[in-house]
Amino acid sequence: MLLQEKVMLPRKLSSSLEYTLFFLDQSLLLSSTSVFLISLDWMSPVSLSISVKRTVPVCLVIPPDWMPMEGLEIHALFFYKYTSFFSSNNQNLPPMAPMARKLTSTHQLTTLLSLLLLQLTTSLTAQPSSYIIHTQASARPAHYATQDEWYESIVRSLPPRNATTKPHIFHTYKFVLQGFAATLTPEEARLISESQGVIAVDRDSMSSFVQTTHSPDFLGLNTDYGIWQESNLGSDVIIGVLDTGIWPESPSFNDCGLTPVGPSWRGECEAGTRFDSSMCNNKLIGARFIHQGATAMGYQTSAIHDLSPRDNVGHGTHASSIAAGSPVLGASLFGKANGTARGMAPKARIAMYKVCWRENCTDSDITKGISHLHDISAGVDKAIEDGVHILSISLGGDRRPYYDDPIVRGALKASRHGIFVTCSAGNDGPRLFTVGNTAPWITTVAAGSIDRTFSVDGQTTIGKKRAPQVASYSSRGPNLESPELLKPDILAPGGNILAAWPSEIPVSEKSRDPRPSDFNILSGTSMACPHVAGIAALLWHLHPTWSPAMIRSAMMTTASVHDNRDRNIGSTPLAFGAGHVHPQAANDPGLVYDVGFEDYLVWLCRLNYTTEQVSRFVAETPLNCNDVHSDTDWDLNYPSFGIVFKNCSDVVVKQRYLTKVTGRDSEQYTARVLNLAPERVSVTVQPEILEFGRPYEKKGYTVQFQNKVCAARDRLEFGFAYIIWENDEHQVKSPAVFIWNGFPVFK
Repeated sequence: MLLQEKVMLPRKLSSSLEYTLFFLDQSLLLSSTSVFLISLDWMSPVSLSISVKRTVPVCLVIPPDWMPMEGLEIHALFFYKYTSFFSSNNQNLPPMAPMARKLTSTHQLTTLLSLLLLQLTTSLTAQPSSYIIHTQASARPAHYATQDEWYESIVRSLPPRNATTKPHIFHTYKFVLQGFAATLTPEEARLISESQGVIAVDRDSMSSFVQTTHSPDFLGLNTDYGIWQESNLGSDVIIGVLDTGIWPESPSFNDCGLTPVGPSWRGECEAGTRFDSSMCNNKLIGARFIHQGATAMGYQTSAIHDLSPRDNVGHGTHASSIAAGSPVLGASLFGKANGTARGMAPKARIAMYKVCWRENCTDSDITKGISHLHDISAGVDKAIEDGVHILSISLGGDRRPYYDDPIVRGALKASRHGIFVTCSAGNDGPRLFTVGNTAPWITTVAAGSIDRTFSVDGQTTIGKKRAPQVASYSSRGPNLESPELLKPDILAPGGNILAAWPSEIPVSEKSRDPRPSDFNILSGTSMACPHVAGIAALLWHLHPTWSPAMIRSAMMTTASVHDNRDRNIGSTPLAFGAGHVHPQAANDPGLVYDVGFEDYLVWLCRLNYTTEQVSRFVAETPLNCNDVHSDTDWDLNYPSFGIVFKNCSDVVVKQRYLTKVTGRDSEQYTARVLNLAPERVSVTVQPEILEFGRPYEKKGYTVQFQNKVCAARDRLEFGFAYIIWENDEHQVKSPAVFIWNGFPVFK
């Protein structure tokens, strides 16, 4: 197939000789990084443009019989950001006719151009590159005992090379995604991409890292003004982290400048193997390890882990420092991502609850048996008892009914005690219906990118990278348990995050790797979640009377759906929820949507749960689900809308209440609808104007969504809109997702 989208070189000269290069095999375009461009510096002014289909690495093929035209002399030849090249003698390519066609010019190129290009492409082809292979965890054949055995079999199945080197795995992923990294030729990468259970194959690149040395800048956080300055960097807010433990010696947990914790803190620093109580300080104020559930199920935790809060995996250390790490100058991973590493709330306190024990918590989002139910529930109980204000839980497991999920049950109990709970959305994207941790009292966080770039092979990248973008691995909605509840809630930085790391754990996850580092770069929604936890700590410091639902609402209704080039983020609310978190705007949302504990119980009953099932959330259930009326207008007072149309003429009415949180005596807000599917749905807001007087006054409104089409019954379709309340100073924006139900899962 011919590729026909033109990309011009950054350098244009006065007169031009233009060629279009055609590429016969699109399957060669394996990666999703940047275009490679050729710049030709001529003694006679000439520029060259290359036609490609999209911004992916171009596999340039120069056939030996291509005889460029005569009359010009090459002064220099440069390759910018090259990725994959194929020479004309590659036996895997089909027979080729000449692929360069003269478009304008009477000049002839010299044969030297052809020879130079051919020599470069041939030499570069011989050099294997590193690739990241994403796999589906459940696809591992049963006869392989471990994921690693399966990965090795995939690589062994490749045809032998005509060289002394062999493809090899040098890194396996257990937390940020399921898969491995290997040194492969482009053809080997293509073959692996066709293997059963392989979701995607990405060429590795060091050209676009995101990390905590830069993400505060991207989020608009500055020590001299704004929410960091106003909140004193989140001082004295206590963030509890349920994870794999913590490495107390990390420089990110130094307590320089922090005062002793106040009397409201009731936690402990539990001693254990290689961990004594003196290792806590005014930053790491508490550390517990909860292993009774694992022990009861027969796991010998002490044989594979320090029986203490010490982190033997790295995941908990990494997440904790993202949320509330102290500033560390000159942080990097062997020179990459160099800068000052700090958490989102650098003066907040950290309390670690180690509930995961290696193989029973090997993947924070997608692996079965991620942690033991008793241990997670006990960890939340301890966090509530100890007096934490924020809970960051970058964990997850199989999706199940809410009443059977220990994280969901524990989070509701925490929310009842005024604790803000945030969880990762999962790393099962980009497939639909994969989002996890979807209960409405949990703030569910998707992972995105930011705009940091680095030099590549001595060449400086020109221009600013578009950001944020939703990471491909970030799990998507709709929410299977309750499609009317849009999840995820919000997008935060999660790709290639530099943060603290246990110095004795190899950064490559290979025991023979001798290189120690206090920092490591990881990716996943596990990294996005603590970003939101830290931002919630800033808001909690400034607004201690706000409920967890109000804090979530402030983040969601002020989130941005545009990137740094003022274009729409290239996805939908099914991937990014309300949008990318904007800490400064969240500090002054104008209006918020609040939700009370009893509202959550009513909502559970309306999911057709029984009173007995709801009682699993709270023993003293204050209502009988049989008494809950099926009022069609009642809905949870959530900052987003999910509408399922099951019939051609359906009319769905949603009711919401807004609470004023500004200090002004009176304010007026006007409704506006941004309908992205006007030909399919009509949207009406009543009333169109809301008048608010005193602070914390509450006003209600309804939205009517009327279906105008008959959707096909054999497929699922979506549409989107935004309900916006605004005045001269505030814009309170809520996404709405329309689902045309041609899929039996929602019936």
